[in-house]
Amino acid sequence: MTAVRSARAAGLVRRSRLGRAGDAWWVPVLAAVAALGLAVSCRAYHPHALPQVLLIGAGALVLLGVCGDAAAHALVPTAWRPLAPLISLVMGAALSGMVLMAFGVAHVPLQVSLWLTLALGLLASWLVRRSAHGRAGAATAPSAETAPPAATAPPAATAARLDTGAGVWVWAAVLGILFLVALIPAWRTGALTVYGQNPDSSQVVGIAVLFQHVPPTATDIRLPLDVVPQEWRFRYPIFYPLAAVANLVHVDPIRAFPVLVAVLVLTAALGYGLVAVRCLRAPGWAGPAITALVGFTWILQYLAWHPYWNQLWGTALMPYTILFGWHALEARDRRAGIACLGLLLMLWFAYPLSLPYALVILAAVTVATWQRPRRPSIRSWRAGVAAVALLALLTPAVIGSVIKLEEGVSQLLTPSSDLWGGDVKRFITVGHFTGTGGSNSVGAVVAAALIALAGAALWRLPRRLALCVGGVLAALLLLDLRFRLTASGTYMDFKHLSFVGLLVLTLAFAALCTAASRRGHAVRWAAVVALLAWTGAALALDHRDARAQNEQVTPELFQIRQWAAALPRGASVRVDIPPTDGGLQLWAVYMLGSHPVDSYEPLKNTTYAYATPGFRADYSLSLSRDPSTTPGGGAPFPRPRYTVDPPVAQNDAFVLRRIDWPTRFDNVAQTASQRLVEP
Repeated sequence: MTAVRSARAAGLVRRSRLGRAGDAWWVPVLAAVAALGLAVSCRAYHPHALPQVLLIGAGALVLLGVCGDAAAHALVPTAWRPLAPLISLVMGAALSGMVLMAFGVAHVPLQVSLWLTLALGLLASWLVRRSAHGRAGAATAPSAETAPPAATAPPAATAARLDTGAGVWVWAAVLGILFLVALIPAWRTGALTVYGQNPDSSQVVGIAVLFQHVPPTATDIRLPLDVVPQEWRFRYPIFYPLAAVANLVHVDPIRAFPVLVAVLVLTAALGYGLVAVRCLRAPGWAGPAITALVGFTWILQYLAWHPYWNQLWGTALMPYTILFGWHALEARDRRAGIACLGLLLMLWFAYPLSLPYALVILAAVTVATWQRPRRPSIRSWRAGVAAVALLALLTPAVIGSVIKLEEGVSQLLTPSSDLWGGDVKRFITVGHFTGTGGSNSVGAVVAAALIALAGAALWRLPRRLALCVGGVLAALLLLDLRFRLTASGTYMDFKHLSFVGLLVLTLAFAALCTAASRRGHAVRWAAVVALLAWTGAALALDHRDARAQNEQVTPELFQIRQWAAALPRGASVRVDIPPTDGGLQLWAVYMLGSHPVDSYEPLKNTTYAYATPGFRADYSLSLSRDPSTTPGGGAPFPRPRYTVDPPVAQNDAFVLRRIDWPTRFDNVAQTASQRLVEP
């Protein structure tokens, strides 16, 4: 019985084969060729940002690696142990965010809590390794009378040994390539900054700066964002790693933002590669191959390049909840169950709407196996006290995430309700979610083929498991009709198909890689051709999207911060930037955070904090060129009312002028304030 349990806990390496990638040296070679072709076609070969990328990347690896090493070493099943250093990235992302948030709620400054967290991570790593070494020594030192013969050793002992050499470097090389691909906008522009069109990033980096100075529930009007906006308050753990990395390497969070985004991209791709090999029984070499394929999908790069910070966190965490939960249910592995519960908690904080996807998949596996993971036992009162204290400190995030999840489920189940809206105003073609692009008709054909391949991948699983998981995926696909048939469903449709699309693509890739492993069959070459055709279409779609991405925070915007520093202390600024350029106005207000601001026409009806409505101020910040005249903004922007020339400062994008306020309007109150208006 012990041998059987050991074999099951090891994942029956014959099925999981996570390390059997030593003969797949060609996977990173092909991935590098694809990445190089994409970079050259996008003219992404400007290395000016490389020093900062290396510095910030090293800081991210230190934070995530130190915080996640002990958990990975203690909770990753033995059969996956060679990949524990890579899996520690997601463990570190989850643990660092929650621990730093707990310190923050306890009013410990980040300058102190960061080093405490790193010290605790190092201490935990030492204790875990010491404990494991002691157990190994006790297990390998039996007396001569009690030692079993070598011939009676459990067969799982040899099955648990994995290729710890070449296999690991193949995975690591693929992840390094995906890291560079996710930073293509930096190689295009030569600058490390925030890219894309989604203004959410202004709130993300503003919250990171806030956490560098005050606790998460506090207010400080001297900072660009004076308080965490209402809609973001339960997501504290996903902002702390950004604040901590920026603090660790002494850079602006705006510079650290794209590097952390790239880390989340490779983390998500790794997770789906592991799911394909461990859960879907794909060949060992398919793990890094599917990791690369997922990394090149439009869905993942779109989330990174536009960018969608909170959804990217949910995308990065979800495959690991499925991976550990699936293994815990099948192998009755208590350690994997603990890892699954911890990652589900972090997924709940990061993006509550992604939690149901992981839960329904795990529910299907539970029904199929008629098992549940063993509940973790707390063996000492100290651990119990620590767990209760941590949950108490996480209470604000728990309450907020419960409310958010309840709102989403309520809207979904109420037929007449308006669904959540966002920056996606039209339905995205199905071809984009398949990774190939094309019209709706072409995308539908490709989607049907991928769904058929996903069904073939499920059919290779035990029948009960295949039917349960397949039924859940079919229900999720049909659920999209709820969004596609509703005029207000564009945003939720994008969110839903992002999560479901990656699951279906992973299944389809697993089926194609399994077919490509066959020898002497025409099916093998058909699978290879299909994989190459999909990769070519995906690269073409990535090329079009990458060429459309420019700097969201430009050098001209950074220069506003220098102008603000040169203004008299307490001088107020009226932001005369049209709200139609929503992100631009928000970033201008962000850069003027050290001064009171107002705006005659602030950006309202969003989830973003905005400048106080008003007209009176000491200075005016406006655009240099009118964007409504020509695509490039050829004509000068009209001089705002009551401003005088010559400008105090000017660059290619903005003009700062002094306001000569008429004496006849002296009765108009001064409304400018450093405190922003909460939506």
